[in-house]
Amino acid sequence: MNLYLTADVVGKPDHGAGSVTHNEAKALAELGPCEVWDRSFIERQGVERNNEPWGWDNQASCSRDFFVNPPKLVHFYAGTFSRTVDVLRRNGCKVSYTAAAHDVAASRKAHEELGVPYNYSHLTDPKLWERYVRGYLEADLLICPSRHSAEVMRGFGAKNKIVVIPHGVEIPGEDKLRPLPKTFTVGYLGNCSAPDKGLRYLLEAWGKLNYPDAVLKIAGHDSCSPYVQGLVQRFGGGNVHLAGWQSDLAEFYGSLSLYVQPSVTEGFGIEVLEAMAHGRAVLCSSGAGAADCMQTQVDVFPACSTDKLAEAIDSCRRSGIWLVRAGEQNRERVKEFSWDKVRERYKQAWKELLP
Repeated sequence: MNLYLTADVVGKPDHGAGSVTHNEAKALAELGPCEVWDRSFIERQGVERNNEPWGWDNQASCSRDFFVNPPKLVHFYAGTFSRTVDVLRRNGCKVSYTAAAHDVAASRKAHEELGVPYNYSHLTDPKLWERYVRGYLEADLLICPSRHSAEVMRGFGAKNKIVVIPHGVEIPGEDKLRPLPKTFTVGYLGNCSAPDKGLRYLLEAWGKLNYPDAVLKIAGHDSCSPYVQGLVQRFGGGNVHLAGWQSDLAEFYGSLSLYVQPSVTEGFGIEVLEAMAHGRAVLCSSGAGAADCMQTQVDVFPACSTDKLAEAIDSCRRSGIWLVRAGEQNRERVKEFSWDKVRERYKQAWKELLP
């Protein structure tokens, strides 16, 4: 018996972690009998929510099964499960861990520059940090979705085996594709309130370009929040449309001429693959792990560089036919990252870990 364990909700709709956990759990189940313990399962066992981020770890580590009938392999996705990892390894289990790590120093700097408190005590308090990172460092195998995350984990002190396996994407059918819009439209989709997502740099670049006949479309569950409206007032310029939650990805990506991922630091950035799968040209920051998936380095701009991003957007706009060709090439390239192929890479990594 194997076990998949995460503090996220496996398969949560319209959510990056939901997609990743669904496919990781599916890959593990394809190797043999597998139980899945996610947030909802652990909380039903009596977790104390006021003990976050340690509550799930405390509850899971007390499982009688780990001592009486321990699983052969346990895979963790994110979270803070150091105590559980320790219990499992002492009972002879093999442990692998998905580590979509980002640069903590860069993230903290991004928060501070915008005056946003960096209220993550497990990342700033040395004692809590030691507990947080220990589970990752003691795992038999770390699976990182990007070279960026792998480098960050090595910087954290990881000496265990690290395998880079990118996240995947569901590739829509041809009927979901749309022609380029008549109006040049640049888009971003995702978390808009996290300073390390780099939205300020996209707004600054757009303001610098100040096109009278183009649109920047910002979308996500918090894209219409007062905080984001404040960012637009502080850093924006030109035509900016705050589009809100998007329930139809094909409609959103189909409304764009170009997709931009402006991250300061990010383990991956699954929206990059989604835009590629919908046949769109993409510009990706060097701070986002998904930069590994870009067709050429021309599609990658330096993180936090307003000037370079503005130059790249303007170059794309002036090369209209390139937008079409880049979208076609991305649509073909993204087939390498379909979830069925990515699941096979997970399975191979686990097979090498097991005796």
